[in-house]
Amino acid sequence: MREKGLFRKIQLIGGSTYTVSLPKEWVRSIKLKPGDYVSVISQPDDTILISPRGSRFKRKNEATIEVDTALQRDSLIREIIGFYLAGYNVIRVSFEKPPKTSVKAIKDELRKRLIGVEAVSESSKELMIQALVGVEQLPVKTALKKMVDIVASMVDESIIALRKCDESLAREIAERDDEADRFYFYVVRQLKRAVVERSFLDEIGLKHPRECLGYRIIMKSIERAADHASRIASRVAEVGETPEELLEWIDKMSGLSVKMLQDSIDLLYHFDIKKAHSLMENNRYLREIKKDATRTLYALKLEIQKLLNLAFIIDSLERIGEYSADIVEIAINLSIEPA
Repeated sequence: MREKGLFRKIQLIGGSTYTVSLPKEWVRSIKLKPGDYVSVISQPDDTILISPRGSRFKRKNEATIEVDTALQRDSLIREIIGFYLAGYNVIRVSFEKPPKTSVKAIKDELRKRLIGVEAVSESSKELMIQALVGVEQLPVKTALKKMVDIVASMVDESIIALRKCDESLAREIAERDDEADRFYFYVVRQLKRAVVERSFLDEIGLKHPRECLGYRIIMKSIERAADHASRIASRVAEVGETPEELLEWIDKMSGLSVKMLQDSIDLLYHFDIKKAHSLMENNRYLREIKKDATRTLYALKLEIQKLLNLAFIIDSLERIGEYSADIVEIAINLSIEPA
């Protein structure tokens, strides 16, 4: 059992150097010895983080998945993503027998769903996957903004497809949800690492561990907004021609919901409490526009399937605004210094 609540007296050596002893159980448990170095990092809450320094203290970096012939491709992909999110840079997939699913199909699916993940070696018995992109190449806040840009373009272009009755464009937009998911998984991977390694916080541009939880919820809100953007595009592909009086309301809703999403993310970089309150008011305004859009929709007396698809589009636009409001609330909470 580890010692808890230990107190150490600060000693003054040579008139200018303050020292404090380390608990021997901790030193022995990680096999430190005299002459080894430790990293000392001051934290925002006035505490100090002490951690071992040196290559032999690096975190575990490689994982192996043993695959039997019964494991389906989707199940294997889920396991690989799980190890990716846990922070492993090298994932070895070992096959008991040649897999039923082609290795190429597995690689293609991983490239589609994860950023910077490549197969660096493969054979009939093993596939070795490596994560090649880190925060040095793609900072967390850059990835977050890119994800929001994808969602915004999906919504904007879906409404263009609705106006033009362009089914092929709508179906192409619906498939972009995978692009948003790639950034989602990437950022969650970095946040998980920061929770375990507090020294990693600075590298991803955060100041306090509590921010990890806030950003984790923010990423989920953006991911859900992306899901609704994809569903809007899917429904647009089935709608056909839409009356102009309804399109005007949908235009208003889409423009406002996209702006709310983009502005809510801007608060994370340049917080402004007045702007935050204004965005929350916009969410109420969006709900009022939805009421007008819904009244217009039902007054048109459309064929039932078309009506349901349009109602779903209107509802999804409102939901994107609600997720934006959730992000605003988290931005407000993160702006307040903890007690």
